[in-house]
Amino acid sequence: MRELLHRVATTTEKHRVERLLAKGITEWWRSEDRGFEFGWDVATMPTGEGELLLKAAVECPWPGAVESSGADSWGRVSRLTAPSPAPGMLFGLAVAVDGADLGVGAPRESRGGVALAGAVYLFSTGHPNYDVWTFDSRLQPDESVGGRSEAGAVYVFRKRAPVTGGWSMEQRLTDPAGNLQSAHFEAALAMDSQWLAVGSPGAQRAAMLARGGALAPSRPWTGGSTLTVSPAEADDFGHSMAIADGRLLIGAPRRTGRGAADLFEQNQGGANQWGQTRMLVTPDAAAGDAFGTSVALADYLVLAGMPGRDTAAGTNAGSALLFARNFGGAENYGVLKTFIAPDGSGQSRFGTAVALDTTHAVITAPFADPNGRSNAGVVYVHSRNYGGVDQWGLLQATAPEEMPPGSQFGMAVAMDRASFAAGAPMAPVAHGQGRGMVELYAFRGRTLYDDWAAGWSLHGANGVPSADADGDGQNNLLEYFFGSDPGAPDSIGTISSRVNGGKLIVTFPIACVCKGVGMLTGETSSNLEMWVPATPAQIVQDNASILQIEVPVTVPGRRFVRFRGELP
Repeated sequence: MRELLHRVATTTEKHRVERLLAKGITEWWRSEDRGFEFGWDVATMPTGEGELLLKAAVECPWPGAVESSGADSWGRVSRLTAPSPAPGMLFGLAVAVDGADLGVGAPRESRGGVALAGAVYLFSTGHPNYDVWTFDSRLQPDESVGGRSEAGAVYVFRKRAPVTGGWSMEQRLTDPAGNLQSAHFEAALAMDSQWLAVGSPGAQRAAMLARGGALAPSRPWTGGSTLTVSPAEADDFGHSMAIADGRLLIGAPRRTGRGAADLFEQNQGGANQWGQTRMLVTPDAAAGDAFGTSVALADYLVLAGMPGRDTAAGTNAGSALLFARNFGGAENYGVLKTFIAPDGSGQSRFGTAVALDTTHAVITAPFADPNGRSNAGVVYVHSRNYGGVDQWGLLQATAPEEMPPGSQFGMAVAMDRASFAAGAPMAPVAHGQGRGMVELYAFRGRTLYDDWAAGWSLHGANGVPSADADGDGQNNLLEYFFGSDPGAPDSIGTISSRVNGGKLIVTFPIACVCKGVGMLTGETSSNLEMWVPATPAQIVQDNASILQIEVPVTVPGRRFVRFRGELP
């Protein structure tokens, strides 16, 4: 008699993994220095006569889920839930990640008897591989707010000094153009060090607020300008937003029934004014595409999702478009890649959430049905040169087995540096639907830094970016960027400074600045607590190879200068 044995439970102990199957049969794997072993344990011999034959069938239903030889990959490193999960809180409906800090929204959490008050949970990591995350703080407004105001508001919190720790509420912001019922001034946020953009899709507008004060520890956000498009129509302008390098992208998924995304740029129409420079649409737009439901920016690239797109896979299977500046003409934004899920199906809504950097694009389908698990969700990761130069091939598709039907994994996604987070707001936790969870993934590919460390024979603990192999107070990351010898103390050289024309000019000698090794950001401070990007920060390459930063000194006081290095 032939019978398919289903998995009952999985256990892990050191180098051994066991799967308990039906009929009292255990399937096991063991990996040790001497090699890899695989086998079965049979607790009770089945009845009947003849030979007992066990067969293992291995399948990979998600293309790219298994890493190909030589390719980079993203591995799951952590699963986060709210410290006290509550039914219907929707933990993971919104996520944001900034290096070692992660924010997770739970918009329907109740507080102190106030229904739907909402909360934001903050997690952090100090691990160089981004694989250990701990709960930091739970943010809620200091005032009592019942439910969600249809007009909307934004609450700004500031991280306290490292000694005291924690976060404190700094401001409550409302629409500078005036509160309008059903405006939803909070529906989408985008932020950099100087600007905060807030979408009000119910009012068909967005607000740009500027950071006040150059180097003050606490700099309030003040009303800058209101952005609109013409003609004003019920298009959900402000539904999604992304900001980077003086560009702001705003999604309007209902415009003309098809959707659009509007690109604004700084200093258009005047200093620090934001003006619309173009409107992006899909070339073969169709009604219900919902183009612009999600948007992302990275350098010269623009990514926009259209989860309502009908494809050969079915109605609302979804798609996403990657645009590139200067593709198809100077300053033109041409379609570089059209993404669809190779295993997509109707109602998957691929493109609901997107995240982007210059080498990876993450696109989600929270209503996909992996292995028959209805609306469990799938997250797809594409790599720029996977399958060929600038091919943006599918590197992996992630659909964790632990996500039961209805989890909506991928309803939100955010990426920064070497990690990305994906929310599953409807995932059951402790048998409560809608409590939610967030999955964290870390980049596991080989980088230029890895090659540099291997070239200097830095291995194990001595090879991580935070290590200081030669004990000179300059970690490997600094040595890497400045081209110095990580095995020779104080090899970076002498730093010099001078004042000229109302500016403090600090010069760092370096061996080389190589394109693609990462990013150096010049920063200044007056108190070692609040650091802001230097204006301007200049990298100067000549025969002497120097890195130079200029800091205005028009007012008395102390000035501190540093360069912050980030790996790609």
